Amino acid sequence: MKRHTALITGASRGIGHAAAHILAQNGYDLILNCFHSKKQLDDFAAVLRKDYGIQVLTCCGDIGDYDFVCRLFSQISGF
Repeated sequence: MKRHTALITGASRGIGHAAAHILAQNGYDLILNCFHSKKQLDDFAAVLRKDYGIQVLTCCGDIGDYDFVCRLFSQISGF
């Protein structure tokens, strides 16, 4: 059975970070986005993979930028 997948923006801290934890605990594979904190996001993703056995894809960019969002969805379409 395929697991659910969620895209979370602002996942390197705050509400996005907390939401990622909750979804990971519930077995969701995650696509995590942040604007500036790629290393922090990658470190967080490694913890989620280890602790919950899920797949996590990280990306860094401005979700207010149409071209970035198009590239992001092209990248995650097969995730």
